[in-house]
Amino acid sequence: MKQSMILISIVVVAFVISSSFTVVSSMVYPDDGVYEDDLSSLMNIKISSIKNCSFGNGTVEIKNFSDTFTYDFVNSNITAWHRNNLLETFNQFIGPDMFFEEDFNDSQYRDISYMDGKKAVTISSSDMLVPLHHFRFHINVSKEWAKELRLFWNGSFNSDGIRVFVWSYSSSGLYKVGMWKLVADEGEGPVDAVVTDNVQRYISKDGYVDFIVVPYRAYESNRTCISTDYVSLSVDVGGHYPVATFDTYSINPSSIWRWEYLVWDGNVPSGTRIICQILDGNENLINDTVLRGNKEGFVSSYVSLSSLSPNKYEKLSVRFYLETDNPSFTPKLTDYAMLWQTDNKKWKDEFSTDFRIETKSNDSIVSRPIYLPSGYWWDKFYAEKNISDGEDISFDILDINNKVLIKNVNLDGGDMSHICSKVIKLKAHFIRNNTQNPRLIEWHITFSPENDKPRFSDTSLRYVNSIESDFTVKARDLSSGLCSSSAKYMLSYMINGSTRPSLYSNWISTSCTGINCTKDWQMITAKDVPMFYSSKLNNIMSVGNRNITLYSIAFYIDDMAGNYNITSYRVFFDRTAPTSHIEETANTIGYIHNGGIDLHAQAHDDKSGVSKVELYYMFSSDNLSFSQPHLYKVDLEPPWNWTFIPQDSGYYRFYSLAVDNAGNIEPSKENQNDLLMSIIDINPPEEPSFYHSLHWLHSRNISFVTFRDDFIISSIKYSVRDGNKSIGIWRDLAVDVDSSTYNHPWNIDTIDWERMESGKQYYIYFNVTDIAGNRYVTNNNDEALLISKDLRYPSAHLDEMHTWQWQIPFNITSYIMDDGSGIRQISLYYRHSLDNLTWSEWTLYNTTLFDTPISNIDYTWTFNASDGDGYYEFYEGVVDVAGLQKDSNYISVGITVFPGISFIVFVGLFLLLFFMTIIAVKIWKTH
Repeated sequence: MKQSMILISIVVVAFVISSSFTVVSSMVYPDDGVYEDDLSSLMNIKISSIKNCSFGNGTVEIKNFSDTFTYDFVNSNITAWHRNNLLETFNQFIGPDMFFEEDFNDSQYRDISYMDGKKAVTISSSDMLVPLHHFRFHINVSKEWAKELRLFWNGSFNSDGIRVFVWSYSSSGLYKVGMWKLVADEGEGPVDAVVTDNVQRYISKDGYVDFIVVPYRAYESNRTCISTDYVSLSVDVGGHYPVATFDTYSINPSSIWRWEYLVWDGNVPSGTRIICQILDGNENLINDTVLRGNKEGFVSSYVSLSSLSPNKYEKLSVRFYLETDNPSFTPKLTDYAMLWQTDNKKWKDEFSTDFRIETKSNDSIVSRPIYLPSGYWWDKFYAEKNISDGEDISFDILDINNKVLIKNVNLDGGDMSHICSKVIKLKAHFIRNNTQNPRLIEWHITFSPENDKPRFSDTSLRYVNSIESDFTVKARDLSSGLCSSSAKYMLSYMINGSTRPSLYSNWISTSCTGINCTKDWQMITAKDVPMFYSSKLNNIMSVGNRNITLYSIAFYIDDMAGNYNITSYRVFFDRTAPTSHIEETANTIGYIHNGGIDLHAQAHDDKSGVSKVELYYMFSSDNLSFSQPHLYKVDLEPPWNWTFIPQDSGYYRFYSLAVDNAGNIEPSKENQNDLLMSIIDINPPEEPSFYHSLHWLHSRNISFVTFRDDFIISSIKYSVRDGNKSIGIWRDLAVDVDSSTYNHPWNIDTIDWERMESGKQYYIYFNVTDIAGNRYVTNNNDEALLISKDLRYPSAHLDEMHTWQWQIPFNITSYIMDDGSGIRQISLYYRHSLDNLTWSEWTLYNTTLFDTPISNIDYTWTFNASDGDGYYEFYEGVVDVAGLQKDSNYISVGITVFPGISFIVFVGLFLLLFFMTIIAVKIWKTH
């Protein structure tokens, strides 16, 4: 908004405030909401904020200044060159970047920094030529304020005189067009060259001034010399400062409903400006999102404050800038006023001042614009008048352009709810008789609560990839609802490749989904709009030239309360697909664990821009066959980043596809060989699988532990611990496993085994690492494998029996004991022979398993000789919990089985025959 301070190094000189000001300069009309300051004093001016202002006679203007700035090699940015050979009558139009010049070195710069007559920079030319010294000064004073340039040169030469030239700048296209202008021609040094005519032409737009010092040719010598002892440039500046500024003190109304506006009066010549900004109660600039345009500042003498809520902005102050592009002119501010409304839901003017009046004549009064308060709608109009017979006052409602919206509105509650404008004006017409004048005492407007105008979805710009396209926009209104039948659109076209539109259609009615009063998002559609010339355009506009291109499309819709909104967006044609690639490589990613992988993509489109980038992946469990591509996620704005959370461990291939704003889609990459490959293991290895009880070992071999990972195990280590004390280091159990399961037997290291005491309990901790670096480590003894060493065999003894057994079954008794892990199982074995010479194979008769280990027991077997009579041998096998097995002694026994059933049958038949014989004898005797 404001120019940068053109005079960077100028120190602001304190001004003397005139003592002739009147005591009171501000007037407050609290009932009518007006604060006026005629600037006749500094009563409402914050003194510490005043910069470069001149106050007097009720006017503020920019203060004058004058100063001189001197630049030399001690304290300024100066560059120097020299050239040894130059024609005495050199071309004055070549420069200021002259050919074949050489830079001064550091030593030469030091020699010309101070004028002491002892040190100097000397160069000489070849025969027939002359040398020169070239000095370029960079000044920090704006060229418009420069009044005089003075070059001082002290040195010597061996010719009849020396000349000083200054380069005259002039801009012409990309090239500098100017000439070296002679400003001094002296017979001896020092030289004091002064430039006062059109000083600005000798200063570049970047603030550079170029001087050259050239001697005449020395005819008495074949070499012309020049020596520079000291050089400086002085710049005289003057005129009005480029910028003046001051702040007012805060205006804090005692009663306020809404802020209204700021107005000011003054004189603003061409090339000058009065700019104002609004500050809050803490003297901070109000943000543009609240008061649009405030950051840049307002140049209009009327600034609406209707968007400022007094609930948040109880106090307001003003910052004024007076600016000029020409130091000869200054704007003048004569007064300002701030207005507000005091009554709730009402705008009123009781005419205590004319600040709310835009125009006034004998026949009419027109108010300044009245802005619809945010969240309200027009309600009623009221006015109070004093008239005599034959007099009257009528009232109209106007829009911002003085068009009549409501004519002859009723002054006693005239309905304004059907107005379709955010800003109105009031107009009063006076009808007079010959003797009296009608008097307007007061007028006011009431407001009813209402919501904002209809809203559109984003329509900044659109890209298309076909010659005819449908264009849509969404709209809604949450107050009275949309007037769907009011939807329309307008087209604009560029002609002959121009950059701006010059061909416009009329408003074209179009469809809008939903019925009138709908409050949901609805779609407005312009169908089959041609991107280029089409005969259908002849029906809606006079095309003329057929070399046209669609530039923009605008949409319009009302709400049912009369609020309307218009939106438009630029249209561009684009048929080129975008490109994208994932930035990561397999080397940067490696194996991924902890369940996630961060991926980043670069996407480019040379025209419409990338609208979204999609991330795809393919999965394989064996790195041989991969799934079809799956869309993972879509990123709708850069940077294009994703955190990929896999569902399974395995091999993944990734690629990105970009879509531009025209709908062009990047070709698929699923068959490319250079896709990003990553091995992802989302879970650590499982806790090793084994029974969590004491495991007795009789050897170093362990075969009952299973290790698993959902993907690939890399290595397994173990460590033996005595309680919480390790008795061995971490030792490799298996390396390069390359499998998801490992259940092979493995041996405890010999050293660890020998350190273990028999019968004592130890813990084995495991450290399992998968291919991605996920790791399972036994956390505590509860998770560890509990083992104990047992090298003591159990014992068993069968009691001797009678050599011959007649009864079946018969009992075999034994005694079993174990001093180590305890007896887990006992088994009885036998073999049979008919002749006590040839024996059968040993046969397992029965096995008994103990639920809990037994240290000793007397055990009885009940043996049923299923192989019949003959000879039998027995032994007992016993196994302890550690797996140690021992056989008992052998015992022998012979078995003759008594035929009990056959004998009973024989006896029964004998008795039956006996009784039948007795009965037969008795019968015979009776006969």
